[in-house]
This record gives sequence, structure tokens and C-alpha cells, in this order.
Amino acid sequence: MEFYLVKNLLQGCSYWSSIWNVDQYVRVCSLNTEPPSWNVHIKLLWDNTAVESQFVFYSGEFMSLVYPFANNKFSMDNKASAMKSQGFLVINQKNISFSNALANIDFTKGIMKRRTDWFWNSFAFLDKENNRIGIQLSQGIYDDVKGYSLESAIWVNDRIFPHEEIVIFTVPDDPLTQMWNIQNSQINLTFTPAGAHLQTEWFPGFIDIDMKHCFGRIQGTLQMKEAGKLIEIDTIGTAEDHKSLW
Repeated sequence: MEFYLVKNLLQGCSYWSSIWNVDQYVRVCSLNTEPPSWNVHIKLLWDNTAVESQFVFYSGEFMSLVYPFANNKFSMDNKASAMKSQGFLVINQKNISFSNALANIDFTKGIMKRRTDWFWNSFAFLDKENNRIGIQLSQGIYDDVKGYSLESAIWVNDRIFPHEEIVIFTVPDDPLTQMWNIQNSQINLTFTPAGAHLQTEWFPGFIDIDMKHCFGRIQGTLQMKEAGKLIEIDTIGTAEDHKSLW
């Protein structure tokens, strides 16, 4: 496997490629435009299913966060949601084009705490008035002195609104098949998983990683106080349960 992560999201290319087959790769490149935009090219083979996709997405307002941890450790985060995107997807030679899609980006680098746990949720959709709305929520990391996560935010048509309230994730005993609840006074969501990417690493006394990055259906409501209205949600998205000793 070959892997490279850029130092700056606005410059250069990040990529992953298979050590066994150079024709399998994921590449994300900044296009050096104003406002910023990126090109993504994916080419993979899964269980005899050939997948290729190429698309461009265009940013609006970004969340840029540098969060200090103890002992000179920190994390740098750049996030944006519900960005305009267009491109194509090919699955076993069946071509699907899209010109009015939405994209999210989550770019994180840092030296994290030795014990790092979090819950995280991200999705984007068009509301009934065709507004592009994106949401990223977290619990357990990047907390403010008031207890809410500084990376929780809502995007509306490329404008960002920090979500300054604690979000409670209620995760079931089996987070891969059972429904999650994500709630506070403004948010009432359920997440029904449909599948997941899993990562586990364990070496006694040194490393213990258990990460469940699930995708599935998001349903519920959002009281958007900035817009003065209740927004109904029924879309697809991701949710993550992450526990690491590293």
C-alpha cells in the first residue's frame, strides 16, 4: 500500500494506491481555484465488482479548527458540508452521471491524546425549498468549556453555523444493525445502519483501536433557529463510533 496525506488541504494531492495493483487507487487533488475546489478520482475492484468514479466539488465556508490537547498535542481540522458536486460513477461498466450532487469533506491531522474516543455523524441533503443543508455532529472530542463539541456545525447554502449545544449519541449494543439516536433540544435524529467499514488493532498494553464507520439512513428533525423553521430529514449519511488507545 502507498499512502500520502497533504500538509495543506488547499495544495497538492492526497492519495492511496494498492501495493498489489497500481490500477487501484483513490486520489484527491486541489485544483488551486477561487473559491477552492477539488478533483476526486477513485478506481477499485471489490469482490469482482469494478468501481470507478471521478467528480469535482466546490467549497463554500470552511470550518478551520486547531484544538490543543494536553502535553503539546493538538489536532488540525478542516471541514465543509453540502458542497456542490458533479461527476460520474461506473459500476461494472454501468455509467451513472450526476450534476446536482452534494459532497462533504473532513480533513484531520494531528497528534491526538493517547486515549481518544468520539461519536460522529455527517450528512447532507436538499430541503423542500432546494436549500443545500449539511450537518456534522460529534460528542466526546474537541469539547468547549461548556461541554459542546467545537466541530459540530450546520451548513446552509455554503454558509456555516456553529452548533453550540451538547449532542447526545445513544449507541445500541450492536451499532452495526440496531438504530442509533442523536439528540438535543434542536436535533432529534435516528440513524439506521446499512453497512460499515471496521478497523480493529490490538497489541497488549500499547494499541487498542475499535472503529466502526457506518453508513445508513438518517431520519428526524432539525430546529434551525438561524432560519426560524423546523426541517424534516430523511436522507443517507454516516455515523462513527471510535475508541482508540494509540
